[in-house]
Amino acid sequence: MKKIFILLAFVCSLFSLDFAPKVFEGKLLRVNEKDGTAVVSSGADVMVGSYGVVRRTFSDKSTSIVASAQVISKDGNEATVKLGDYKLTEQKALPSLKEAAKVGDEVLLNLNYDTALIVAPNEQAYQKAVADFPNIKFIHPDIFAGYLYTDYEPRPEHEQFLRSCHQSIAGLVYFVLDGESFFVDCESFAILKRFESAKVAKEEAQVPFYSHVTRVPSVFFDRDSKQIKDFSRYYLDLLTKD
Repeated sequence: MKKIFILLAFVCSLFSLDFAPKVFEGKLLRVNEKDGTAVVSSGADVMVGSYGVVRRTFSDKSTSIVASAQVISKDGNEATVKLGDYKLTEQKALPSLKEAAKVGDEVLLNLNYDTALIVAPNEQAYQKAVADFPNIKFIHPDIFAGYLYTDYEPRPEHEQFLRSCHQSIAGLVYFVLDGESFFVDCESFAILKRFESAKVAKEEAQVPFYSHVTRVPSVFFDRDSKQIKDFSRYYLDLLTKD
């Protein structure tokens, strides 16, 4: 599925540095209970891979999230979303709301897309990203690197990015790789948009990424085999992993 997303990003991108998607609010128009999908009205800010929630307003005017929603396709003025359980604010000590999404429920997409983690190979690439996207609040990479350090994880995967996004209330990760960069949704880890970026030689890239934490150890006595060998290749493989 992620390979489809990256193909769409390559074909559709105009290599513009304009990226400031707004929160999208729509209604469920149709629900297919058999395959767990629904159709929602679309718009310019709706992107394949975007993740959000389905919210219901009850008769007493109270509201509650009843499902998660990820955009899996767009067709004209409509988009199809895959429905799922919403677990971000799950609290096992409290009863869960057993309500299925239904026609008329509100869909919110692009949540927290004004805040992003950043994976850059060096300080120059990091500073350029901050300057290129002034509407995005980038969480300083020291915060994520510190989390990886205490977790003895020099090779971050989706799980580590997701946990750090939740802690930082970030909706995006921005990856600056060799010759190309990507905005990725934290939850779905789908590529939302691709840009051209400067070439980066393998030896010029700090691993696991630029930060003031110069080395993240592994739990097995910091063996070199646990370290990322090729910065751009590692993250590109991670983003296109099935």
